[in-house]
Parts: sequence; structure tokens; C-alpha cells
Amino acid sequence: MDMIREGHVYDIRKFFVFPKKYVFRPVDGKVMIKFTRYTSVVERNGLDALFPFCTYELTPFGQLPKPSDMPERFSDVLGVITGVSDAVQYHSASRSEPSTKRIIHIKDLSGNQLSVILWGETAAGFDGDGIMELGKTEPIIAIFVGTLVKSYDGRRGVSGSAACRWYINENLPDIVNFRRGLRGQVPVIEHIHLPGQTTAEIQAQVNLETKTLEELVTIDIFEFRDARFYCTATLAKLSPGQRWWFSSCTTCHKTALLSGPGYKCSDPECLGTDALPRYKICFVVTDGETEAEFVFFDRVGRELLGLPLITLLRHGHAPGATLAQVLEAARGDDSVPKEITSWLLLYLKLFGFVHYVIVFSTPPSIIKPPPVGALPTVIESNVRRNSFPPPVTLV
Repeated sequence: MDMIREGHVYDIRKFFVFPKKYVFRPVDGKVMIKFTRYTSVVERNGLDALFPFCTYELTPFGQLPKPSDMPERFSDVLGVITGVSDAVQYHSASRSEPSTKRIIHIKDLSGNQLSVILWGETAAGFDGDGIMELGKTEPIIAIFVGTLVKSYDGRRGVSGSAACRWYINENLPDIVNFRRGLRGQVPVIEHIHLPGQTTAEIQAQVNLETKTLEELVTIDIFEFRDARFYCTATLAKLSPGQRWWFSSCTTCHKTALLSGPGYKCSDPECLGTDALPRYKICFVVTDGETEAEFVFFDRVGRELLGLPLITLLRHGHAPGATLAQVLEAARGDDSVPKEITSWLLLYLKLFGFVHYVIVFSTPPSIIKPPPVGALPTVIESNVRRNSFPPPVTLV
């Protein structure tokens, strides 16, 4: 890999020729070459114009293959960019190390949308800010090559990592023809918000003041209303007697109460009359000295569970039930879905790290540690050994 660079021309000698791979083929050729320790590589300058700038084989959105763990080949797609997220770092329950992720939405000329999910260094290397700025004045047409078809939120999308490349507004025939098909339209590029931490947020944590739980729960919230602090604690259990969701005002996101056929926001200064269900998962955490209650609201709740809240609310209901019917039934049900309790038990069993950025509008409430016998069995055994699972970092 140190001997060759993409986009350069070389004389390559003394290599083996093999039949094509049966899976993960980047191009649909019949044969492939394999380097050996005897292979020689000599760069040839001035010949770039004799070779194609890039190679690809576009697949229309509607003809993308089904997701597969062992696909025959990578897929190449073309579309105009209509949405870009920041590159965010988040922790998955299936990985011990954090992952970097970025989502890009593209559309074809028929208006069909496709999600392109970039990972790792590929996600970090995509110039999202530059694309957002350039998209204010002209359409951003991109070809993504070397992607794998995946399923996201029940829809087909493509995933790109080390093998993925992109060509944006290049003078390629397919991009030129696509631009003509837009007939002068400049689609607005949406800023997609993803759960997780951006690079700027991660860097900002470095200089945060560290607080213990006891210091946090006694802080004057009127004096430090917009302050952010760094605190390390361990998830202990779900808060008893607390609901895991609430009706959130669509205007200001505060709690909304039923009022006749609609809703009334709990904030007297807000005129919102509509609401949507959002996560509100209450946890007890400990730092070994003090316990406190923290609330994980909608974005963090979705990141924890990987499920939209409405999916959990609909469990046990007829498929044709309306949202109003589901919410009416859920208001009378104080049970916590097994997906939430199972996640907590899995975390404690695996002793995995989870990191979140939390913004507090009020301080967490202090709680007296319960007797050992009152704790769940998995917690009780840890307390008796005087050892806790790895801490959750709360900011």
C-alpha cells in the first residue's frame, strides 16, 4: 500500500493472475492480480490523460440488491445530495470501541431517496461543512462507489467504509446528464442531526471542570444554568415509579398535558397545542459515594435502545391501531418495556462503557443508597464484592 497511490499510473511487473473473487468484488472483471514480494512497481508520469479518471457501474436505487452478509460485489450509486449530518462518535452495545458515523441523503431524478452511511475515517474524511456551504448556490451531485447495501430503519440504504470513494460535481458524463435532468433546480441540503458526539463536542470535554455527584446535586442551578461539567458515574438501576416516556410539546419540547381534543403546554408562556411522545428514561447512578437520578431524554433514549419510541409503544397493539389509540392505552400502563430493562441488565452483565453528553435544565436529585437486599440480583452481587461495572461518563 505504500508503493501505489490512487489516481497515478504505474508499470507493474511480476505478479500472479487469479480468477475473480466470488464475493466483495469492487469491479466486475473476470480476473484479478495478486502482488508478491517479487512484484515491482514503477510510476509513469505524464500518462494520466490516457487513462480514465475513475471507473464505476451505477445501479439505480430501485435495482439495488438485497442486503447480504456476503455480497457478490460493491454497489455504485448516483444522486443529488439533500441531507448531510456531522461525523459523530457514538457507542454501540455490540462494540467495545466508539464508532464514527455520518449519514448523507441523496435523491435520484424521480425523487427517490437513499441513505448513504459512512463509517470510521471515511466518515471523518467527507467534507460535510463544505458540501452544505456549496449547496446553497448549486446542486451537489455525487457518485458514491464501493458501497454495500444494508437495511436501516426498515429501508434499504448503502454503507461505505475503507473501500468507498465519492466523486462530487465532477465533469463525468453521468453527473453532467443528471444535472441537465434537474432543470436548474437547487435542492435544499438539510442538516441531519444524529445522536452522539461531534468532534467539536468531544474536544470541548477536555477542558470541562470535573464534579462529583454530591457536588452536582447541590449546585445552584440559577447561578450555573448554562454551565457544563464532567462527571463519572455508574448506572445502577432504573428509577422506581417513573414513567419511561412523556408527551412533549412540539413547539418547546416541554411536558404537554391533555386538554380537550388537543394538548396544552405546561409552560404558561408557550402557546403550543400539539404534542408527540418522547423518551424520558430515569436512571439511578452512583460514583461509589453518592447516588443520584439522571434523566435520559429522547435523543439519548433512541441512542441507548436503537429503537424509535413509537415502536415500543405499539408492542401488543393491533397493527392498524392509530397513534391516538396507542397513546391512550399507554397512559394507563405503568410497566417498563423489556427492551429497556434488558438493556440495563446487559450493560451490567457485560460491564461495557457507555458515554453520553447530557444537558441539565435542573440538577439531579440526591437519593439515599437503598439497602443491599433491595437491589436487583446482578447489582447486589457487585455491591457485595465492593466492585461496580465500568462508569458512564456524564457531561
